[in-house]
Amino acid sequence: MPAYGRAESWTPGAEPGEGLQRAWRLGRCGTVRITGVEVLRVSGTVAVAALAVVEASGTPLGPILANRARSTVEIVVAAGTGATWPGLPGTQCVEGAVMRCPAPQFTAASGRHAGGRTWICAPGRERPGTTDSDVLCEAVTTALVTLASPWLAPAGATCSGGTRLT
Repeated sequence: MPAYGRAESWTPGAEPGEGLQRAWRLGRCGTVRITGVEVLRVSGTVAVAALAVVEASGTPLGPILANRARSTVEIVVAAGTGATWPGLPGTQCVEGAVMRCPAPQFTAASGRHAGGRTWICAPGRERPGTTDSDVLCEAVTTALVTLASPWLAPAGATCSGGTRLT
């Protein structure tokens, strides 16, 4: 059992169960075990850069939850993603993830949060149930390269001993 109480099964976008509805009415997060999909957890800095790449591509975004306490973003992806997800730094794909979810109206745009969590893209009928994991993988890779580029050797640099790097 999770530290925050009994986890109720829920697929983002589906009708919430009684326990989740009760938590939301009280302005709290409900503890849920995500079913039917997987959750990709991405470290905050990488996630911000990756989501910008996904948005620029025109790919629709599924539900995305910001978790301030962990400095992560939790992105709902299709079931089976974890089986093919590469070991990219700052990412972890979880099947049957247990999450603390605020009500859908607790969004970054509204400025509201519960338990340090807010929806960047809230689940609902107006958005897809998942974010395309292939596009997301390319975006995370691009973000990692972009974030690492200041530390990569500049073109024409040499190692000690005069060996040219490029």
